Amino acid sequence: MEIRYIEKRFTTPLIIIVAVLSTIIWTTYRLWPDNEEELKASVVTIERTFYYEITQNGKPVLYTAAISADTLMERMSWNKDSITKSHRLTKGYWMNSMWIFPSCNGKLVTLKTDTSDINTRHINIDRLIAHEIDTLNHIIKVAKHKQSNCRYYLRVHGVQDEGYDIVAKFATENHARLDSSIRCLNILSELQKAENKSNIKIRKIETYTTRGNKHTKLKQVENHKDAPRNYMVLQTINKRTPDDVYALSKRPEFITNRYPSPSALEMAVKNNHIEKPDTATMHYIGERNKEGLYHGHGILVNKNGEIYEGHWTEGERDGWGVAFAENGRLRVGEWKKDVFKGERLTYTSDRIYGIDISKHQHIKGKHKYNIDWGKLRITSLGTISRKKVKGSIDYPISYIYIKSTEGKTVVNKFYKKDYKDAKAHGYRVGTYHFFSTTSSATEQAHNFIKNSWVAKGDFPPVLDVEPLPSQIKKMGGPEVMWARVRTWLKLVQHHTGRKPVLYISQNFVNKYLPLAPDIRENYQVWIARYGEYKPDIQLVFWQLCPDGRVKGIHGEVDINVFNGYKDEFEKFKKNL
Repeated sequence: MEIRYIEKRFTTPLIIIVAVLSTIIWTTYRLWPDNEEELKASVVTIERTFYYEITQNGKPVLYTAAISADTLMERMSWNKDSITKSHRLTKGYWMNSMWIFPSCNGKLVTLKTDTSDINTRHINIDRLIAHEIDTLNHIIKVAKHKQSNCRYYLRVHGVQDEGYDIVAKFATENHARLDSSIRCLNILSELQKAENKSNIKIRKIETYTTRGNKHTKLKQVENHKDAPRNYMVLQTINKRTPDDVYALSKRPEFITNRYPSPSALEMAVKNNHIEKPDTATMHYIGERNKEGLYHGHGILVNKNGEIYEGHWTEGERDGWGVAFAENGRLRVGEWKKDVFKGERLTYTSDRIYGIDISKHQHIKGKHKYNIDWGKLRITSLGTISRKKVKGSIDYPISYIYIKSTEGKTVVNKFYKKDYKDAKAHGYRVGTYHFFSTTSSATEQAHNFIKNSWVAKGDFPPVLDVEPLPSQIKKMGGPEVMWARVRTWLKLVQHHTGRKPVLYISQNFVNKYLPLAPDIRENYQVWIARYGEYKPDIQLVFWQLCPDGRVKGIHGEVDINVFNGYKDEFEKFKKNL
């Protein structure tokens, strides 16, 4: 009995001591600063997705991905299903509600809404609507220009051309955006007319999801007592903490004293990289190099409407690609160090070729040569520039332009015979005049009209304008030159009933044609460019070389290609 009493006396204090020591050890463990591995295990990447609803009388009428402080709505849509939502990535950490016991229950702490967000209650609705109406009118104007450019490209190209499918895709997407923009404009116009603007509200819709092996949806815990200043508490929908995560042992206010923001917490976690999405003004999908630069195939879309799909080299467009400029201009072809070089054609027998001739195909020095009209075939595209040719060069000739006059007095003495012989052998024929800077436009037009034939079915008359900069300066400058060109075009069109085509060089297009927008808009052009790339302008003919070879003609011959395939060529001839 005495022994048992002694054991009891020592057992009870021992239990108490063990309990106290265990409590101290547990409490110390829970209070001990979290080590790096624990911090790393607690950090979670959170994707915040949001968009805005514009409501009238409580009913959503428009949706937008974002609203910036300058009252500009981005990626607006009238259809909720088609709205492009904004995405932001941030860091948070799993947390316990009680510091002594594991009590996470799927809760985590992260920063509150981005500081870039604006308070929708402070937006001036009238100003917002007016601003967006102006913006949409501009977007619609550019979209229509894009639509026109796409239609032109698809009309003169075929599925065999590289880029055709991409342009067709752009055309479809642009058409959808144009239709949506027009619908949004109509809705905004109705809102602008509304007498009671107080019934028009802006409401933000947000969702949160963890990023990792498994995406877990979250909900915000409103007014949570554990949320420190500038932080908010989120919780998984099922209120369960995912496996393989660690919840920080301290209450969040203690943690945030040490790490005042998730970004500071990230700095404490080595090699814990957060994915950074592209900025709101730019979106890229594609390959990158080790430094993160665009490299390989990719698509870049700017908020201003610029689009590029193609090859990149260390962050620059380089190689083949398709691009829409901010103003809607379409460019398809090759780029070098972010500079557009042009479209490189693949020459095949499917293309429509023609030639232009003058006295130079008959007179070489003191020798005179005839044309063997029954043998005409293109056998060479010249050697001035390299060309991508598929198969052998043995192309038929579909049209022939013949020079008739130059200036106010010069007449090609071979013109009439060549014209008759070409038509007798079944060729479509056109006639051109070489423009002189030393003669009046009226005299030159009369010379052409008097000595040229433009019969029904013939190709349009052409004015060949190739003055040197010194000649343009001597005649009084570009304005004087364009005034004379307009006179010639109008007189010949009035007399023949046919709108002439303007023959000019690529350099002339770049330097002088912008000074005459009326001519650029109203007249078709025939471009002489002897490089490897197709002229960067809408055209009807391209003179691709001056040193081609044609069976049946002595010496070098200008070779031209029609801008389009057989179907487009048939339409062109039908309208003659």
